[in-house]
Amino acid sequence: MSRYSADTRISQDGGCLHASISHHWEICGPNGGYLGAIALRAAGFGVEGHRPSSISIQYLSVASVGHIDITSETVQRGKTAICQNIVLT
Repeated sequence: MSRYSADTRISQDGGCLHASISHHWEICGPNGGYLGAIALRAAGFGVEGHRPSSISIQYLSVASVGHIDITSETVQRGKTAICQNIVLT
């Protein structure tokens, strides 16, 4: 497994998603693209037959290295697309 694959891995405990932010992707805090990759993996986690195709991100503060909890909420489900809200805390 590559470092990228390991560093963006999502795990599930019951209905909760979790990940760990690695220090390997720090600039002045974890790189925003790296955090976006974790969010995209979470968006694709458990959604059968769909892959994320676009993303819009709002960074409310600088992330810290360590454990994060992820919430995924389906906002709208259509015939061919799903809109989700992914929150990393």
